[in-house]
Amino acid sequence: MSDERSQGVDFGDVEDEIENYDYPATPEELREQFGDRTVEYNDGEESLGDVLEGVGVDEFQSAEEVYETVMMMVGEEATDEGHSDRGAGTAPDEETESF
Repeated sequence: MSDERSQGVDFGDVEDEIENYDYPATPEELREQFGDRTVEYNDGEESLGDVLEGVGVDEFQSAEEVYETVMMMVGEEATDEGHSDRGAGTAPDEETESF
């Protein structure tokens, strides 16, 4: 990961600390260590502790698993509302040929 916003989520300065944490780690351990830190997304922000609360994961094996879980937990809040790639490349009046 990088310091830039990834899939709509910005971990800020806690990203390096998550990367360097000694894994495996439980959500409770990560909440204790980083719970007061904030992750930002397009429509707001939330403490990492709140995001990791009740994630349904017993143990994280890597920082990448933490990032993926956080991105999944903030879900649609992290993505641009009103943006959709659905139907991209097809004009509304354009007919498609069926084979």
